[in-house]
Amino acid sequence: MAKFKILVVILLGSCFHKATAQSCNTAYLGTKTLYKTPSKAKRDIPSGFKVVFVNHLNRHGARHLTKDVNTSFAWGFLKKADSLQMLTPDGVRLWQTIVKLNKVEHGNVKNISGEGKTELYELGERLYNNYSEAFNKPVKINFAITKEIRTRQSADAYLKGLKSKIKDSIIITDRVDDTNLRFYDLSPAYTKYETEGAWIANLDSLKVQLKLADMEQRIAARWLKPALLQDLKIAQTDKLISDVFGFESIVYSVKDEIGAAGFSFTDVDLSTFFTCDELTALGKIDAAEGYYQKGPGLDNNGIQVKIAAPLLADFIKTTDAFIKAPKYNAELRFAHAETVSPFAAIMDVENASKHAASSLDIDKTWKPGDIIPLSANIDWVLYKNAKGKYLMKFLLNEKPAKINGIKPATGYYFDWQIAKQHYLKKLIALGAFLNGNMNEYLSGLK
Repeated sequence: MAKFKILVVILLGSCFHKATAQSCNTAYLGTKTLYKTPSKAKRDIPSGFKVVFVNHLNRHGARHLTKDVNTSFAWGFLKKADSLQMLTPDGVRLWQTIVKLNKVEHGNVKNISGEGKTELYELGERLYNNYSEAFNKPVKINFAITKEIRTRQSADAYLKGLKSKIKDSIIITDRVDDTNLRFYDLSPAYTKYETEGAWIANLDSLKVQLKLADMEQRIAARWLKPALLQDLKIAQTDKLISDVFGFESIVYSVKDEIGAAGFSFTDVDLSTFFTCDELTALGKIDAAEGYYQKGPGLDNNGIQVKIAAPLLADFIKTTDAFIKAPKYNAELRFAHAETVSPFAAIMDVENASKHAASSLDIDKTWKPGDIIPLSANIDWVLYKNAKGKYLMKFLLNEKPAKINGIKPATGYYFDWQIAKQHYLKKLIALGAFLNGNMNEYLSGLK
């Protein structure tokens, strides 16, 4: 009888753990973390100063998958396994869930979701609410996007929120600016770094430490019958788990579309196919890959950060252009995580440029969900007083940022000239100016 009670407890414990997997800490979502609206900050503007200009970068909003579910390895593999009756009961349930997700995503891939539109709309509203003094008549906005449709959709939603607050007419100019916003696609050196960089050995070492191969084998064993599992190659197992984990991380962004397709969230919730520990481990690997590919990595001045130099120069130039001859109330840019993360690192934003003590600590030191969640954004907010002095406030995800290497004039406000000199010297050190001629650049702005 006692043994029976113990067995019941063990079985119930196992079922409970599995049933509540979807309530795990969602830090594993990393770059797919939904944007969190910050609490309203108190107005701490230095006496005599007022906001005059905003320079802004925004990652696109919450989105759908970038490729159709039914073109993935997981789809083709599970579909065939199901037809051969080689799936376990959990495997059958997984396949049925992915079929439902395919219906949700069909026709929506590469687009931002309803959640994303809401995130961007509210960000546009808050831009005006927080910096209304900058939007004096006539209001002129200049914005840039990339070739990807989700950046255009994000810009449209953001501007819709901004315009809902501005009652006067707005003059808007726009452009596609892949040079400054998709720099990671234009650098042969970076392409080589992605495929051959020393960081790959570090990531492989982390996978060994986390015993990834064994973990993926255990996961696959819950979905596939032994006869199929024994013929599965390691690379195939890895791809299967990776695809399903990718599907799982997107469902939080498409809740509106899940309902529109006639399903509930639980109908497409894939977290129940993993344990909390498995989700955490997979999240660690995702965070590490992002850290090495588009964060501080092995070298904070490495190619993965250096590629953001054109965007840093553009922020400096557009800020100084405003000071010289105000033309736009705000410069807005809509891009990608691969844009925002290296830009935050090259800016020396404190929590975006920290080095982790070890690969196992990356997700605790460099947190993608805090730095580059969906709709992540960076603001350079310029303030001026009656004497013509300018202060700059830097914000990451609407929160004031500390900048390594620059001492603030007061609070989170930096003397613009000092901040500019810091960044120009950094650009020269990175080889961003031909012949290191900073004076030539400066003279062109006088």
